Amino acid sequence: LANYLQEEYNLSTENTFSTGMSNGGDMSYMLACQASDVFKAIAPVAGCMLESIYNTCDSNPIPVLEIHGTNDNVTWWDGDMNNIDGWGSYLSTTDGIDYWVETNECASSESIIMTNIIHHRYFDCVDNVEVWLYEVTGGGHDWPSYASREIWDFFSLSTSTTGDLNQDDDV
Repeated sequence: LANYLQEEYNLSTENTFSTGMSNGGDMSYMLACQASDVFKAIAPVAGCMLESIYNTCDSNPIPVLEIHGTNDNVTWWDGDMNNIDGWGSYLSTTDGIDYWVETNECASSESIIMTNIIHHRYFDCVDNVEVWLYEVTGGGHDWPSYASREIWDFFSLSTSTTGDLNQDDDV
């Protein structure tokens, strides 16, 4: 679909990203694993790495931003490797992030504490592809009001050109 849309609408092949919430976030992880040559960065919100995706993941380094509430009652922060909820086994949020930190060979990290958010940033990675986790302390299964702006800012770090990205005469 991404390749079709790029060709049909003359969209940039260098600036294609994936984000989504819950199952859409899970899909973003799948796309990072199976189509990292198409998608240049992902930003799941309340998503997880399903065990089946994790076990078959063959990704190039790719920038990842996860926004996830610690009190998410649908996609549990601590994961569900025993498939208690019946959705399928999935890694904890931190184990999923650790996978990408390792894949991207990040050498440095910092944690910035903000109001009800801990921004975990992993950097000094191969090809400068960072991994970020916004740990929303007490947050649930939702799309925080600031998420869209943060995701766009994160994706903007990975854009290969500036200006009129989709050539619609609007910058």
